[in-house]
Amino acid sequence: MKNIVVPQLRVGVFGWNSGFQESNLYPDDLPDEWRLTYISNMVDVVVVPFDELMDADQDTVEGWEDDTHENIGFYISLHHSQLLSDPGFLENQVLKKIALLHDRLVGILLYEDCEIPHDLFSNIPLFQMADIATNDSLMESVISLRGGDGVALLHASQELIPMEMRTLVELLKKENLDTLIFIPGPGLSGNIENAETISSLLG
Repeated sequence: MKNIVVPQLRVGVFGWNSGFQESNLYPDDLPDEWRLTYISNMVDVVVVPFDELMDADQDTVEGWEDDTHENIGFYISLHHSQLLSDPGFLENQVLKKIALLHDRLVGILLYEDCEIPHDLFSNIPLFQMADIATNDSLMESVISLRGGDGVALLHASQELIPMEMRTLVELLKKENLDTLIFIPGPGLSGNIENAETISSLLG
C-alpha cells in the first residue's frame, strides 16, 4: 500500500463570535465587527456555524470575503435541524448564501446526526465528522476530537502542554487529517500557535 504524505497542518477556528469569552483571544477594545478580520490573521480556515449563516443577510455573507485575506478558506458547519430536511429551504436559504463565498468555500462539515439530500450539494465537498478515539492518559486536556475526510475538530479544556500537542499532531498525521480546527475555549491562542509550531517541526 502506498504511503500517504500529509503536509503541515492547516489550522482553523470554529466561528469568531460565540464561545470566545473564555479564550481571551480578542483585545478588550476590539470592535465586534473586526473580530473576523483579527482572527483571520491567525489561522488558515474559519468555520461558519449554521446559526451564524442563517442569521446573516446577503451583504453580511459577502462581507466575510472582504473582511479576510484572500488565502482564508471557509467551512460551513451543518448540524441536525428539521430545516435541513426541507429541500426548498436548502436551495433558497442555505445554498444561496453558501454560493456568496465563491471559491473561498472549502466545503461543508456534516455531523453523524445530520442528513441532507446530497444531490443538492453535488458540487460542494462534504466532510463527514465522526468521533476519533484518543488516549486519555496522553491527552487529558482533550474533551472531544472529531474528524473525517482530512479535517479534525478539537474541543480542549485548556491549552495543551507540548507533549499533548505532539501526541495530537502525530495522531492526526496517522489518520491523514491535515486540517485542525479548534472550538473556542481556554488557551485558544496558545493552542493555535503550538499546533502550527509542532506540526512544522515534525514535518
